[in-house]
Amino acid sequence: MNRMQSRDVFLVENYLAPISGRRHIIKTLLERLNVPRIYFVNSSSASMLACGGDTGIVVDVGYREIRVVPVCYGAVQNFAIKYRPGGHVAIRKRIVEQIPKLKELGSDELDRFLRTVCTVRINKETESKEEEEKDATIEFETKSGVVITVPESSRWKPCEVLFEKDQDGEDFVTIFLDAVMHCPVDVRALVVQNVIVLGGVVAAFPNMAQRMETELKRASSKTHPEHLLAVSCVQKSLRIRRSVLFPADHVAWTGASILASSENPKLLNGIRSVTKESYNDGLDVPDEFSLLK
Repeated sequence: MNRMQSRDVFLVENYLAPISGRRHIIKTLLERLNVPRIYFVNSSSASMLACGGDTGIVVDVGYREIRVVPVCYGAVQNFAIKYRPGGHVAIRKRIVEQIPKLKELGSDELDRFLRTVCTVRINKETESKEEEEKDATIEFETKSGVVITVPESSRWKPCEVLFEKDQDGEDFVTIFLDAVMHCPVDVRALVVQNVIVLGGVVAAFPNMAQRMETELKRASSKTHPEHLLAVSCVQKSLRIRRSVLFPADHVAWTGASILASSENPKLLNGIRSVTKESYNDGLDVPDEFSLLK
């Protein structure tokens, strides 16, 4: 505990994290643990740093939604962030509908099932009727010894929910192109050259990055006439990272660790901080649009 009093703390958080939680963390760390300074690091900026750059797009496949976050020179482009429903919850719901026996599994066991069994079709349109007819099966054994037979199609069909249109008529391609269009004109071609797919269980599914690239490359001026400039950038410059040196759910933490070990933590644009002195002087907690450095 004494070592905390001589070390700065780096807090990695998502965009628009509740400021009430931030206030509670600041109070605990500065008042009770007496840390000298707290740095607030956006998880998308940290992820980009961990992958060797400061400009690109982070596609975060989360628990309840898919988030597309453009980052330019270390700073998150707040007005270009786009969301859509989907992610872990949607896939779990879809696969339980196809295999009712999975309802008997606990949350951890169901996640192990997803990691072990699920995959993503690179191009669903190439599936032929013959492949459907000769559908194979695999077996998954739970920790209690129960064997669940899984049709081959049930391994990839639940993942299609990530690429279907939602109730607003938007799909993954639409929100990605929309995010690119909301970036400054001079960086659009740069951000699409460095697209990183992150998240938890779902982001680690085999072929996830390849399928996203296939969907984006299929976009054209006819299918998305309102995103002509973004479509042009994607067709010419798109590059999606298919792998990183560490698990997809550890990338933000790794980036923050790199930042903490550097001599100048503020080398990443958009870093905000609070010192114990400024906190004692009554300085308010910084929000997403604060210019505090």
